[in-house]
Amino acid sequence: MRHTATDSSTHGDFVGWVDTWDDLILAKLGQYRRRLLRNHGRPGDTGYAGLEVLPDGSFVSTTYCVMAHTESPLMVSLRFDLDEIDQRATNLDG
Repeated sequence: MRHTATDSSTHGDFVGWVDTWDDLILAKLGQYRRRLLRNHGRPGDTGYAGLEVLPDGSFVSTTYCVMAHTESPLMVSLRFDLDEIDQRATNLDG
């Protein structure tokens, strides 16, 4: 998802949000967020991601973002599992 909280160091970046479906429906903050990609373009130049859960339990997410200040937005796919995200959860800016 594109992070839209303007007071956050990840504003405009592509982040993953981890919690339960019920907490999502109830608009709760969630357990944590994790930056997946740093967006170097305008805050709106990322988002509208697809997310797929693969048979092995890993995730693939495809989005677009600006990977360098001089580039146009690119399509990017990331593959990760929840254990990997959990291990890095304490470092949101990483």
